[in-house]
Amino acid sequence: MDNVRNPFCLAPVTQREQFFGRQKEVRRTLSLLNQMQCVSVIGPKGIGKTSFLNYLAHPFTRSTCGLAEEHVFVLLDGRRLAGRQPDECFLHM
Repeated sequence: MDNVRNPFCLAPVTQREQFFGRQKEVRRTLSLLNQMQCVSVIGPKGIGKTSFLNYLAHPFTRSTCGLAEEHVFVLLDGRRLAGRQPDECFLHM
């Protein structure tokens, strides 16, 4: 078992077909978005936040779950904002 690698800690999943599980979270998040609610995805590094957001942002996922085309997904990586002044953070956003 020492040579078994965790595929989820290498890089975020970018292909919709490679994302699986988390359907409860997907349905809940899309339901909130359809109700015009804000949603934040937070957690420790490496648990799949970016993969989850990539899946949600995919046009196929959005269309099959009833999200209108005007919904916009924006990835904001807080690591890039570390140590910056507030005005720099707002400019980045």
